[in-house]
Amino acid sequence: MNNLFSVMIFTAHVLLSAAGMVILKSALTDKKISFEGALQIVFEFKFIAGMSLYVMGFLLWIYILSKYKLNVALPVAQSLFFVVSVAGSFFVLQESLSLQHVIGIALCLAGILLIALK
Repeated sequence: MNNLFSVMIFTAHVLLSAAGMVILKSALTDKKISFEGALQIVFEFKFIAGMSLYVMGFLLWIYILSKYKLNVALPVAQSLFFVVSVAGSFFVLQESLSLQHVIGIALCLAGILLIALK
């Protein structure tokens, strides 16, 4: 596979999945979850938007699994997902970012580089 295409497909997967997760979290913040409440939440725009993005990311993941080795695809995608979702939770949801998060992000990025250099 073309390297540029690989970067684009992994980036699209991670951005769609992480954006979907951040929007879902935003839709569920301060909600009391019950059966009746869940039915109401499912029809809210934020929930539908977040779920749609997450499903699109999942569909790209299925494509990635069909084209790439799992021992490369999974660590790269999950590490990037961690990095992007932590950034999204910090910037969008105003969640705290600790030194442990920063070190974890650095280690994830180092791991991706090691796998990419293989």
